[in-house]
Amino acid sequence: MQGIIGDTEGLVDFSGGEMTRKRFKPFFEEIQKGGPFPMVEMEPSYVGFLFVRASQLALDQGKTPLQEYIQLKKEVESVKKEYEESLVYSLIETDEIDGNDRILNRGGDLLKADLFGSWRIGEEEIRPYANEVWEAEESKLVLNQAQKEARFQEIYRKALSNLFPEEKRVLYRRRMEEMAYYLLKSGERKRPKFP
Repeated sequence: MQGIIGDTEGLVDFSGGEMTRKRFKPFFEEIQKGGPFPMVEMEPSYVGFLFVRASQLALDQGKTPLQEYIQLKKEVESVKKEYEESLVYSLIETDEIDGNDRILNRGGDLLKADLFGSWRIGEEEIRPYANEVWEAEESKLVLNQAQKEARFQEIYRKALSNLFPEEKRVLYRRRMEEMAYYLLKSGERKRPKFP
């Protein structure tokens, strides 16, 4: 079984069928060549969990269920388990990260990597807040440095709360957890590639 899922779209594509081990190896190598990033191994029960969750998300959005998924749904559900948290937590301890300022400070740099290109917030979303900062900077009002800083902080807080409401923060947290698993399994833990 193979599929494509999106954390906002749900189950996008799905197919499955039987094949011999002999045919699987060249099939897998061909898939590996076609993608822009290397594939990583993942527990089948977690993949099943992701497929079921993505299928439900698509249904919740009123999308028509994928026919091939419906045909293989029982098989997917027979291998899936329920997970309270992302699979990355089976590879790392949160103590490794909590309070480690060096790791936490590099998080912003990590988002510059090609893998995260589609996560960028569009200029049209940021523009109103950038304009407010510019207007505050160019204001004819005489403000001391503390007042200016307070004004900038207020604009930043407003931008963060509007650009990242609770639902979006949960989405991004999950994305980061899933990408942490991918980076660890693909060997990027030691040497992430930044632009």
